[in-house]
Amino acid sequence: MLPPGFNAALRMVKWTLDPGLDGDVYADHPYLYSPALASWDQFRIGDKMKKSDKVPTLHDEIIEEGSYSEDSANVRRQFNIPETVEGRRKHFQDEANRKEFDFEPGRMYVADFGNPYLAFNDFSVRLPGFNLHIMKYVDEKNHELRYTLKDVSNGRVYLAVVFSVVLGETEEKYHSKSEQRDESLGKFDWEPEPSSGDVE
Repeated sequence: MLPPGFNAALRMVKWTLDPGLDGDVYADHPYLYSPALASWDQFRIGDKMKKSDKVPTLHDEIIEEGSYSEDSANVRRQFNIPETVEGRRKHFQDEANRKEFDFEPGRMYVADFGNPYLAFNDFSVRLPGFNLHIMKYVDEKNHELRYTLKDVSNGRVYLAVVFSVVLGETEEKYHSKSEQRDESLGKFDWEPEPSSGDVE
């Protein structure tokens, strides 16, 4: 459903911005792959933890590149991981460096991910010299974007984040189907009912 030339634009991105990027947006199941260590926005190494330790809450923390302690800083030094985002990404674009690095069981790793090519504020794909607004390609069948962290050697999935565009109906179209309007239309199941306290 994407316009002709999109794969050519992706090849340009691979050549200029992300050599680790691979994919086929015209496949039956479109995909784009990039090594996590070379594409995460931020990557921070933490300390070793025991099973009895409480996992830290990170909801209020802004994740920054680096390490949490001298012990975790030593891990970065051991694998020659640069301290900057750009340096770490470039370092891990080299497959040999990725193969040398091991995620240590019991050690905490924190990452923040995003994508410089996707703008969620206006639903557009932004590539060098190419800007595509995707809403006209979204329908009941094509409305999800899935980020998956998996082991490429065995396909094991560690994390999946799905962004779904919630498709609603216009009020006029809705009323033509039913006399009674469902007041919960367009709300999530977990969303509380509004109250006068919500208004300032």
